[in-house]
Amino acid sequence: MATLTTKTEIGKDVLRRLADARLAEFAALRNTSPPHHAAALYLAGYAVEALLKCAICQALDLDELPVVFHVHDLDVLAFFSGRHREMQADAGVWASFSNIQTTWSEKRRYTDPPAVSTAQCDSMHEWLNHPVRGVIPWLKARL
Repeated sequence: MATLTTKTEIGKDVLRRLADARLAEFAALRNTSPPHHAAALYLAGYAVEALLKCAICQALDLDELPVVFHVHDLDVLAFFSGRHREMQADAGVWASFSNIQTTWSEKRRYTDPPAVSTAQCDSMHEWLNHPVRGVIPWLKARL
């Protein structure tokens, strides 16, 4: 059974680099010709997940993420990061986060590629990266 003291050997710095890598992959897949929207959307959520897990490490003053947080539920991760209420208090960021939660899950890996549109990827890009309402700049500013 996983405990809070069982570490994943995934450190805060690795989680930050993973978030940056997933964002770069999202952009590359979204902008390639032809675009790979389903794969891009799938990877986008992992960028948010990695930053929330980094925030959990920060909140718990740990260098490595405990195994118990090896989950993919963004709302749960936001809660345990200690940023949930602060995020809710910012209407724009909360709307973006809520949209990401509604659109993304780890089950996206089974999405039929033609089922994801350019508009969905464009919306995800906005929710992730908008300089005021974007979840990524908001989280990075707090890490």
